[in-house]
Amino acid sequence: MITLHPSMNLIKRIRPSGGEPNVESHQNVMRTWYCSYRIVRHRHMVLALNAETLFPLVTPLTSVTKTAGPTMQRLVHAGLYSYGIPQEIIDRECAAMLAWNVEKNVNRQMTGWMNDLWYRITDMIDEGLQDPDIASRMLFHIYGSLPSHLSSEKFNSPQDLVTYKLTGQHSQLSLFDAERMRMRWLEWWQGNG
Repeated sequence: MITLHPSMNLIKRIRPSGGEPNVESHQNVMRTWYCSYRIVRHRHMVLALNAETLFPLVTPLTSVTKTAGPTMQRLVHAGLYSYGIPQEIIDRECAAMLAWNVEKNVNRQMTGWMNDLWYRITDMIDEGLQDPDIASRMLFHIYGSLPSHLSSEKFNSPQDLVTYKLTGQHSQLSLFDAERMRMRWLEWWQGNG
């Protein structure tokens, strides 16, 4: 089960709950997602940011309105696969997304992080990138300082933070592997689209 905290302009566009009604309870890590909706350069986009790992997802609005869980599940699978996360952990996190509920937005700090990411999305749209490329690039956005509630450890990349939160170990990938990781993401996306 995951909890979505959508912005006010998105909350009326998605169902209050969804997915499998009797889904098993999983010990998933990525439980809380903050989502916002914007029209950027005439494109209706949704940005979701995981509160536990700062894992970002970007997708067109139409893919989220009635199928928030499956859409996020697909993007999470592609992103974690590109990070080199073990398959059993990917399966665990994706299985938890079969059911979701919607609650009001409660964390203003997450909203601030998302505003920074919206600037990056606008820049990528201005570059002429299509939706799959934008979603892929967002996975490799480099953080500034991390909030202390996430970790007192040092992380220099999104994949390092996510890998640590999901496996308890630091990522073995360097920042120079970003292009290889992007190719893995697109490979999974095109093979499972």
